[in-house]
Amino acid sequence: MEQGTAETVTTVLAAVPTVSGVTFTYDLTITAGVIVAILSGLIAWIRSRGKAIDDKIAAHDERMGRHETRIAATEQTLNHMPAKGDLHALQISLADIRGELGRLSEAQKAATSHAIRTDSVLERVEGYLLQERRQ
Repeated sequence: MEQGTAETVTTVLAAVPTVSGVTFTYDLTITAGVIVAILSGLIAWIRSRGKAIDDKIAAHDERMGRHETRIAATEQTLNHMPAKGDLHALQISLADIRGELGRLSEAQKAATSHAIRTDSVLERVEGYLLQERRQ
């Protein structure tokens, strides 16, 4: 080595802190390798965590898609079902029909009663005419 270079190395080593008379020297090639290894591990860990998070997000997106489909089908079904007002109108109509049936039933009873009386009268007239003919 040259004389100037040896003096420079001695000057650098002299600047390194000492503890109890022990001088610490730093080898930059080993330190850089350790730093690169630590950074590589950190980047790999961050990327793997990002991949896991991306996978979870994709799974949640798929699940949300299924929920949206189910909700849309439910809404479609509910749109075709009668509303409260429709059911109330149907109840009123059924009550009207029951009233009409009651009136028709009373009219039918009256017609049946009238038919029975008419049959009775016809039987008596027929009986009278048959008796008159025999005599």
